[in-house]
Amino acid sequence: MDDEEFYEEESEPPKIDIETQKIIDEWKREYEDIYLISIKDEDFIYRLIPSKEYRDLITQCDGDNFLLAEEICQRYILDPVPAEWVDTIPAGYIETLAQTILEESGLLWGKKEMKERLDELENNLTHLDTLIMLTIKKAFPEYSIEEVESWNLKKQMRIFTYAKWMIRASGIEFDINFEEE
Repeated sequence: MDDEEFYEEESEPPKIDIETQKIIDEWKREYEDIYLISIKDEDFIYRLIPSKEYRDLITQCDGDNFLLAEEICQRYILDPVPAEWVDTIPAGYIETLAQTILEESGLLWGKKEMKERLDELENNLTHLDTLIMLTIKKAFPEYSIEEVESWNLKKQMRIFTYAKWMIRASGIEFDINFEEE
């Protein structure tokens, strides 16, 4: 998760002490994407809902939308800890938080919005840095995308050169267009 995702609801990032930053970094490692929403000067940090967990929640809540909203807040809000505020929170917060988490998780997207988001992701595949990363992954599956992204550009370019030759040696011909976009 990059800072833009984490602070998307803020005009500027809040001041974070070292201990809080360590906790946020741990959440990033565990959940990958975490987000911040502010409601009337109250900040809530949450994670996204995996599709399978959402289907299980729907079954568990058996059509009770308020119970579903409460369960979403209990399970996916990381800070503040829901047990400390869920019984005293102002009216509408639980529904607003649950709706935000569902929306950001992509669970409320219609076909049109899903297609738009997929198109946007596919358009990003034409960016040179993405093509380099995917070429490395194809030639060297032992590297994760996250690992390749963590490398500096010089290392990526060096490993990309090896990857290109490995792929060509396997009989697949390809070329990447380095023209200005």
